[in-house]
Amino acid sequence: MTSQDTAKADALAWIENTRGSLAKFLSEYVQQKSINPTRALDFELGGTTNCQRWLKDYLSDLNCFENVEMLQAGIDDFNIIATMRSSAPKEHRSIMFNGHTDVVPVTEQEYREWIGGNPWSGHIQDGYLYGRGASDMKGGSTAIIWAMRALAESGFIPPGQATATFIVGEESGEAEIGPLNIIKNGFIADIAIVAEPTDLEVCPASVGWFFFRLDVFGQAAHAAGRLRSIYPSAGGVIGVNAIEIMGRMISRLRELEHHWGLYEQHSLMEPGTMAMDLVQISGGGYQATTPELCSAVWAVTLSPNRTCADVLEEIKRVIDSVTIGDNWLTNNPPTVTFPYLHTEFEPVNIATEDIACKTLLNSALAVTGIERGFSLMKTPSDANLFHAAGQPTMVCGPGQLVGSGVHGLDERIEIEAVVQAAKIFASMIVDWCSQEK
Repeated sequence: MTSQDTAKADALAWIENTRGSLAKFLSEYVQQKSINPTRALDFELGGTTNCQRWLKDYLSDLNCFENVEMLQAGIDDFNIIATMRSSAPKEHRSIMFNGHTDVVPVTEQEYREWIGGNPWSGHIQDGYLYGRGASDMKGGSTAIIWAMRALAESGFIPPGQATATFIVGEESGEAEIGPLNIIKNGFIADIAIVAEPTDLEVCPASVGWFFFRLDVFGQAAHAAGRLRSIYPSAGGVIGVNAIEIMGRMISRLRELEHHWGLYEQHSLMEPGTMAMDLVQISGGGYQATTPELCSAVWAVTLSPNRTCADVLEEIKRVIDSVTIGDNWLTNNPPTVTFPYLHTEFEPVNIATEDIACKTLLNSALAVTGIERGFSLMKTPSDANLFHAAGQPTMVCGPGQLVGSGVHGLDERIEIEAVVQAAKIFASMIVDWCSQEK
């Protein structure tokens, strides 16, 4: 048995023997309200600082990290960096794990209907821990902490550098106070793993994501003059309905989406994953007036093979194609606002042959005993922002994005999944950080 095998066996045994303490910590972590302030609702304030301070104190008291610090990223925004001791960091590969502390709010209806009556209780029932943020993503962050703690408690000092980062701003896509703050302060690694819920599947690729807004313009007129709008007489057109123009735009963009479903391919992507979802539309009013403005917003999911810029240009070409030959639109062109709502998320696309991908997949197989291939992360996360900034990044973590109440009622995570994730991460640290550069 090699020293690496011994280190992994000891760490995995420690994690198994302390699963009760792991669950207790996760419960206490969930009890620390950390609602993303940008997404807070009127009846409940947001804020992450108290939770981050609590987490920093906890990590410092463990005495298993060489350094634990809080980085100020905004007026009241702080990120935590916890660094393990290493024996030969210059000669060996480094790894950085990432989790986010901020969570989405709980609605008034969810407060009324939440199992157990308290969305912040962190109570355990039938092997699942319930509470806002349990799966997204304090469960993943707990697995990171427990993996590093297990190695330290077992006496293993990795040759390469292993770092954990716990950041804020993820739920509002605020790159500057999250991933970019980490990188700006010099924390980078040969590979980063974002522990978002993937059901322990290894995701070397993630979809890209952006919103865009389309505004089309008409000409107001009394609704009684509809006849002159559609059958103009010698007096010319009176009234141009912006909602009807938008209908034509929607139809053409839907054709483009169908085209993507037929022809956009990636080895890890199910056909139809690349799509655009019409999420908001507004125009007109209750007055008897032909609407002069209609606005619509789309959420666009793009293949790892594409970039936000080239997909946006494709969308614009389709919009322009509606304009060609239309006298009104030629003289009153629609406008596209991009990015809209928040920054764009470029895709992640690491080759599955990459040694980091193989090492993590082997760690997952060794722990779970389940032969699984690589998967695609079907939603954006901080992984996209890290990767776009030059930090190679994968996604792998406990919990499920769909079917476990994430961003909804009765969010929960299976304790066993967190335990297994901690074992996978510990195994990955040993194997990866023992490799020479």
